[in-house]
Amino acid sequence: MGGKSGRWLDYVTVPPLKGPGGVQVAPVAQSVKGGFYLITKSCKHPEVAFRLADLLYNTEMTLTSIYGEKEKRWTWANESEIGVNGKKAIWEVLPNPNEAAVQNDSWKQLAPTLRTNELRLGTATDPTKPSLEIVLYKETIENYEKYKQDAASIIPELYMTNEQASELADLEKTIGDFVKEMIARFVTGDASLDKDWDSYIQTLDGMNLKRYLEIYQRAYDAKMSKKQ
Repeated sequence: MGGKSGRWLDYVTVPPLKGPGGVQVAPVAQSVKGGFYLITKSCKHPEVAFRLADLLYNTEMTLTSIYGEKEKRWTWANESEIGVNGKKAIWEVLPNPNEAAVQNDSWKQLAPTLRTNELRLGTATDPTKPSLEIVLYKETIENYEKYKQDAASIIPELYMTNEQASELADLEKTIGDFVKEMIARFVTGDASLDKDWDSYIQTLDGMNLKRYLEIYQRAYDAKMSKKQ
């Protein structure tokens, strides 16, 4: 996979920048999402609904819900095919000339799925053709894997009360827009980290950053207390 122009072959990845204290970290995004499948109290057969959810986490159902019908949109790889990670491939996507058209073949990514590294990297590739996926995989291993963020430091997905969500909506808009603006200014040199950092922090404080962090801290504490 990759652009037809081939321009992506001219690009290289940049490892995480190293800070003055030697800190060099590649952030890891939270990948577990909620809200894709809900069983409400009005469900007449919750045990059946639960079994359906469990089925959706099956490998074959995962591929079917994302890509469509087996042997039409995807198939199991044969013994000779190689995956993105250089190991024996598990499955492969079949050509779909109408990929961009309105379809009723799959749910794309709007259903519960179990997409492990093994499954994703087990996608069959053609070793005779340049593959963006293979390039990105190799670059990730070389430039990012060894710097990945400690799993214990990753903040889990948090859930807010209606009151918290309402208050955050205004705070996130104001604070988020300002942070994005200042990142651009710091990067382009329009603002100086040495000269303008203190005023940057003062402006954030004036936007009620303390309350913004407090709401997230309470949601985090509530989340973690349920794990005890």
